[in-house]
Amino acid sequence: MKTRKMLMLAIMLTVLMAGITISVFADADTNKNANKNSDKKAENNSGKNSGNGNSNGNSNNNSNSNGNSNGNSNNNSNSNGIGNGNSNGNGNGNSNSNSTNNSNSNNNGNSGNGELKTHSNNGAGNSSGQQNDKAQPGKSDKIKVGNLHKPVKNGTGSSAGVSATAPVISGMPAADQKGQKEKVKADKALADHKIKASVKHLNIYIKLVSKSKLSDSEKALLISQAEENLAWFMQMNQDVQTATMPELVHNIATDVDMHSDILESDIKRNAGLLTSDSIDQKIAAARDVSALAEQKIAAAGLDADTTLKLNRLLADYNGHIDAAAQHTEAAKANFNNITSPVDSDHYYNAGYAELQQAEKELNLAYADLKELYRILLGAR
Repeated sequence: MKTRKMLMLAIMLTVLMAGITISVFADADTNKNANKNSDKKAENNSGKNSGNGNSNGNSNNNSNSNGNSNGNSNNNSNSNGIGNGNSNGNGNGNSNSNSTNNSNSNNNGNSGNGELKTHSNNGAGNSSGQQNDKAQPGKSDKIKVGNLHKPVKNGTGSSAGVSATAPVISGMPAADQKGQKEKVKADKALADHKIKASVKHLNIYIKLVSKSKLSDSEKALLISQAEENLAWFMQMNQDVQTATMPELVHNIATDVDMHSDILESDIKRNAGLLTSDSIDQKIAAARDVSALAEQKIAAAGLDADTTLKLNRLLADYNGHIDAAAQHTEAAKANFNNITSPVDSDHYYNAGYAELQQAEKELNLAYADLKELYRILLGAR
């Protein structure tokens, strides 16, 4: 009977340790050459309406906040403007500012084009073991995911009152008309590139939120924010495709460029935090298994040498779990530091690297656990 119970436990552990998945956005630099030609033609057209990006006091601070800043944001005006790349007023995405300053990201379609990296390996999953009340390095409270920025409602695009069907140029020399047409073409290419990337990442983000451990109400809020942004990008796509007047096309491209970069940093932050939370769940389950294994070793009544070997394996297992927890905490700290497009790649990549290390530690823990139960079952 005892042997059967031990076999069942081993099966449970095998199922438990399967399927840790890291699914977060890769470095935006990986696809920086994807639209190189169209971006080159744009020649920083999206930056010609730049402002100072500081819109002090005009942000909408009564928007929904989930407290994602962890006490690090002291800004009272969270402008969406990114100006010269130094806007730090986003407070980790906690405020949905509607500031419409026309400061510009000059990435020309290069930012936010990262693909998803997905690494599936064995790790700790769900278990029904005893709760381990011992000190647990790296253990933290539930994550707080920030809001996505709202789309520009009264920006410089189709809402600016410029006719979408006005002629490209009238009364200009043919050479000038050709130059304007080239600018229109470049702006449309930039807008198309950014819209496609944002729509793709928003859809992936919605799936990630749906599969997360957040409450139903939290999921509904985040998904509604993503869907609002999706609708906006779809409208901008329609507007830019039908527009012919250079000023209007350029203004739409500017709005799309600016908002897609801001939204991309929001998504990277939240995707990283949600993935970190899923690993935290695996770590918590792994600690339960540790407590159960400790009980089984004590109850086995094996000889001193075997018991010592088992306890050493368990200690190694616990050490790897603790290391995984510490790497996960470091990852969350990096993701929470993402406050603007300027620093999103740096902190995202640093956080992603920490999650990879956490994944490796969980795999090492799994190897120790397999060996522990191989010896324990064999000794019985």
